[in-house]
Amino acid sequence: SQNCTFALSTILPTYLGGPSILPIKDTKSISLSQGLLWRAATEEKLPPLDFPGWVHVGDVAKAHIVALEKEGEVSGKRWILSEKNASFEKIADIVRANFGGVLNPSKETQREETWTATSSEVLVELGLGSYIPLERTVIETVKQLLEVEAAAKAKARFVPAKL
Repeated sequence: SQNCTFALSTILPTYLGGPSILPIKDTKSISLSQGLLWRAATEEKLPPLDFPGWVHVGDVAKAHIVALEKEGEVSGKRWILSEKNASFEKIADIVRANFGGVLNPSKETQREETWTATSSEVLVELGLGSYIPLERTVIETVKQLLEVEAAAKAKARFVPAKL
């Protein structure tokens, strides 16, 4: 008889932002989260707001590592990771404040009438401290996607620097 027993811990990130470690061909071949953020940064019309939760990819990576290291203590738990809720209007505002001379994001307004994911307990249970702020998440994502666009225009493939 073969009995396999294990407990599964689950990390459930909301929309992810921050730098990618994978090579990116162009801004048409990016992840869903990056695509939504890029649309908010570059298009005249904001994407529809279906869910406003955002978290930095570095926080998600850290949570996975710590969950593995604390295996016995956290087995069987599930956590939603979300630094904060933000409408695409808020993301466009961050882009405008930091990339105003380069990008011209939408000035459209957007109401943020959605549910909130409470995720502060994961900070305590995994000892993560605090989340990387949304502003840094947006800035790092947009900066990298601008580099992707520059590489694509030069007919080169963007390969991210080591993080």
